[in-house]
Amino acid sequence: MFYLFQSDRLESLAEMCARIHQASPLDSVLAQEEVVVQSQGMRRYLNVFFARELGVAANLKFSLPAGLAWQLMRKLVPDVPPLSPFSPEVMRWRLLDLFRSEAFQTDPEYENVRLKLESYLYSSASADYQLAGQMADIFDQYLVYRPDWIDAWQAGKLLGLGDDEDWQARLWRYLD
Repeated sequence: MFYLFQSDRLESLAEMCARIHQASPLDSVLAQEEVVVQSQGMRRYLNVFFARELGVAANLKFSLPAGLAWQLMRKLVPDVPPLSPFSPEVMRWRLLDLFRSEAFQTDPEYENVRLKLESYLYSSASADYQLAGQMADIFDQYLVYRPDWIDAWQAGKLLGLGDDEDWQARLWRYLD
């Protein structure tokens, strides 16, 4: 069964979802329930809410809209790989590879990116991994909610979105 809840209050969404979960449980206790969420923050909130209100939060699969779309495509289109090249997990490792590369350290093309991210990248041993994950999550959100930005950046254009647009566009073109 597919349920769509809309609200401007996360608490209301969580309560509606919990009520449906209690009223119509899945056929098997081993079945995984999928919940599509707007962000990782929403996922964390719902997980804690379910555990608190229902006593347990187990066998829940939280997906972002782009991840769900990829899953559906895999079921309908032959030879689609298990992971999208633009899934946050894949983008994280690709960005981490860039941040640790010689080209990133020396290429003038990445100078603005290095300058913008320098204090963060070199603050600790795992900072580049954390930053790569945060950037991957941001790009995942852009793919869903700002596809016009992605299209412009792929075409080598800037939209005048502010000081941070240039370096984000450079990172996106690296991923593309």
